[in-house]
Amino acid sequence: MATRDKAIGGNVEAIDLKIEVGGGIVKESIYSLAIFTNLTDLRVRKCSLEYIPEDIGDLTGLTYLDFAKNDIRWFPPSVTNLVNLKNVDIRNNLIFELPPMIGNCGQLQELRLDHNKLYDLPQSMAEMPLLK
Repeated sequence: MATRDKAIGGNVEAIDLKIEVGGGIVKESIYSLAIFTNLTDLRVRKCSLEYIPEDIGDLTGLTYLDFAKNDIRWFPPSVTNLVNLKNVDIRNNLIFELPPMIGNCGQLQELRLDHNKLYDLPQSMAEMPLLK
């Protein structure tokens, strides 16, 4: 079954989820993203999501990541494996800290962080020359 799932997921390049009311289905079902090996665009907005799966770091082809308007408290360190990311939108969450090595995402051009619980930014962000 896992091999079949990976084959199906490997053909998906974009996912766009937005649930205005009762995001419980998404909240309970996004526990693994690793089957989507060709994913370049992931948007999961307004889904009451409480966490981003750690295996998001396996999706090295991602260029656009949007988890805005959820209930996320923690931005997983594995996101620093996503060296092709250009745009990240994690505004309107409950995130209090970014991974120290976020600077590994050297292609990042836009990082939307407003309306979180951040009190400090990692020093590695100084190594992100394309960031606006």
